Amino acid sequence: MAGFAYTVTRPDDFADYSRTIGQVAGSTHDAARTGWLTGRQQLDGRVTAAFATTAYDDAEKTLAGAQQQFATAPPPDERAVSLRDQLGPLVSLAVKDLGDAGSRTPSESPTS
Repeated sequence: MAGFAYTVTRPDDFADYSRTIGQVAGSTHDAARTGWLTGRQQLDGRVTAAFATTAYDDAEKTLAGAQQQFATAPPPDERAVSLRDQLGPLVSLAVKDLGDAGSRTPSESPTS
């Protein structure tokens, strides 16, 4: 059964993989931007703690979905490997930074 799932989800060619990578990049960008905007509003005292928590949680869910999509789409050729190698560190950094931002209390500064 696992082999069937792999066959169904594996991108067939570079165009399919490129489309998947584009979706991952877009979702990663959206999640990171949501975290950034929430953090700015939080630092300016313009959002409640409950709102910030919800916004970070939603962004983290979006990022987790993107990360899962990225992890389950093996590159079909060398060009696709290059795309994977370019996007992988950015997804990892977004996961780290969003997790750090979401764990701060509103009174903490970005450098603490």
